[in-house]
Amino acid sequence: MAYHNYHTMTPIIKTHEEQAAELRQRMHNLPTELFNDIYDLVMTPDETEVKLDRKYKPPIQLQIDRLCRKRFSEKYYKLTHFTVPWLNPGRLVSWLTRLTEEHRASVRCINVSRVIDLSLKAGSPELTAMRWKLRMTARLCRSVLRGCARELGAGEKVAVHSSMEQLRFRVNVRSDTDGPVEGLELDLFV
Repeated sequence: MAYHNYHTMTPIIKTHEEQAAELRQRMHNLPTELFNDIYDLVMTPDETEVKLDRKYKPPIQLQIDRLCRKRFSEKYYKLTHFTVPWLNPGRLVSWLTRLTEEHRASVRCINVSRVIDLSLKAGSPELTAMRWKLRMTARLCRSVLRGCARELGAGEKVAVHSSMEQLRFRVNVRSDTDGPVEGLELDLFV
């Protein structure tokens, strides 16, 4: 703890805003090249795809201060592809509920992932005939997002498929029921 007066041992009590302002000032006092390198490392989103599972935590850059949160969130929500497990649409609802209105409007891509076990090879006529199942997957995902909009309320602006650049439905296909997921991946853009 820093002390203002060493004779009386009166502690300096700083607010969060004062600490943030002091840190900003110290950063701006650095040489320009070093400041730019640090800023780019810290304020550029690391991942392009983020899973919204139990382990998900928002990036630390969204928790620093208002200015950093505003600058970082503009890139983060527009450039990141958020992946939600098919079997847990409630996680999508709770995540959308916690976002601010601006952040929700910035979301551009939500991946709803699902694995379908098929005993078919890539490019086979049987797989082509199964496209209706993939379309059904897309329709079901769309209805989940509409359910999110209803649950959040009419007054809230929700990033649903009509306001996004893309809503991607990723369907991974297994070649057999016990085997690993192969490289075949079908993306449906709605």
